[in-house]
Amino acid sequence: MSHQPTPLKEKEQIDAVIENYGRLIALVKEKIKVIHKFDSQYNTNHGIEEIVFEDDSVYVRYDDTCRGCYDSSSFSFPLSYLTVQDDELKDIVIAAKELRIEQEKRAKEERQQKDKEDSEKRDREQYKRLKKKFEL
Repeated sequence: MSHQPTPLKEKEQIDAVIENYGRLIALVKEKIKVIHKFDSQYNTNHGIEEIVFEDDSVYVRYDDTCRGCYDSSSFSFPLSYLTVQDDELKDIVIAAKELRIEQEKRAKEERQQKDKEDSEKRDREQYKRLKKKFEL
């Protein structure tokens, strides 16, 4: 004979899960505030549209109508952010922002260097063609 939960017990369990999920969502929203406070890239001031828990991260889709053509944008952050104190999260977010800015700066410099090299190559090729043309 198997023990089946009574409908009342099932309802209590469901209510407990819903309550815990509500607390989890509240925690995520608090962490998003901390993240946004130290990195404006994560601006959710116009409202969060969706929070999804993935394998090891939290995916957030938010309204960004003030940023341009798109109605929403998204970002994700490690699930582990939910387990750290706000001061530690602040340090993590600031370090990640500084790293991202440095990587963007390096990528921009590399693009500019490549553009310069491409331009110089085109100039040399054009010079060779003109030189050949006028030597004839």
